[in-house]
Amino acid sequence: MNRSGSRKVSPLGEGLSRRIFAWRRAPIIFFFLLSLTYFSTFLTSDKVIFGADHDFRGYFQKMPLDDLSYYIHPPNWSPDLGGTAVSDKRVGDAFFPLVILRYLMPFYKALGWWYILITTGAGFFMYLFIRALEIRKPVAFLIGTCYMFAPTFFSFTYAGHYAKMAVISLAPLLFFCLENGMKTGAWKYFIALAGVVALEIYTSHLQLAYFSFWGAGFYFVFKLWQTLRERRGPRKVLKKSVFFIAAFTLGIGIGAMNLFPPYFHTTRVSKRAELMSAEYAASWSMHPKENIGTGIHFISLHLHEYYKNAFGFKKGDFKNAEFISERTISIPLSPKLSDEDVEDTIRAVRKVISYFKR
Repeated sequence: MNRSGSRKVSPLGEGLSRRIFAWRRAPIIFFFLLSLTYFSTFLTSDKVIFGADHDFRGYFQKMPLDDLSYYIHPPNWSPDLGGTAVSDKRVGDAFFPLVILRYLMPFYKALGWWYILITTGAGFFMYLFIRALEIRKPVAFLIGTCYMFAPTFFSFTYAGHYAKMAVISLAPLLFFCLENGMKTGAWKYFIALAGVVALEIYTSHLQLAYFSFWGAGFYFVFKLWQTLRERRGPRKVLKKSVFFIAAFTLGIGIGAMNLFPPYFHTTRVSKRAELMSAEYAASWSMHPKENIGTGIHFISLHLHEYYKNAFGFKKGDFKNAEFISERTISIPLSPKLSDEDVEDTIRAVRKVISYFKR
């Protein structure tokens, strides 16, 4: 009511915006629709969202469930790249929740929806963090929108760095949990913090997760300093410190499956672990000369279809023949090989032997 006694009426736009911002589900729907709008071309076509680092073999096929074993126990050498040493990323993103999309739809569709959901999460999680700082909703919407469409984040789609995008998307959620945990001291936020730590590890981009964790550590020190400045007592400081350390310990424990295999591979198996010359280390990268073709030399006769069907032979009947068959390969051998070709083959064989030598 104003001084004259008449009722004050808010403009239609202002009242509508207040109702929208007051709706609990508005933020997540808002950012999801923004993401859908950006990727609308993908939704209405059978095209692939290009990424320079993507595995093109999987674009138009589903990944069978039994391929999960490849990620859990990956070989030290890649069979697809002429026997070159594989990356130190041992498990990959096999246990990141969004990987389930690859089993529900073709790879290229799963990849597109991964981008949509990761982008939605980036905006929504930033919105939550800004709201945790007690900043008004319209401003939080604006900051969340700017974050999800930031060039340093969105340009990673072209590179195909969807794992890196996942870490960037989860980072505001990490700080949201930490902010609320330090503000309230409630253990539930620190449990959530542990979950986000594990999720960042399972994105498979450990390098960026590493820097994200450092950022969370510095933010924790800042919030701890605020607590001391407000003179809330050493007991609360100790409690929050214990909760923070416990949360990160729990998160690392949950993410151990994707953390320790790369660490042990890098420090014990990978050629990066050996103190050798830079020239030798560089020789482990893939060059055309190192792509030496190999083949199966022979299969034991009793395992050929004809002999199995005609005489009832089965695996295990002639163990010595099978032993040799499983351990013999063919390498290039031809009068047309140049001396340089021969040297390349010898060098590659020696490299394989030195790699697997214990």
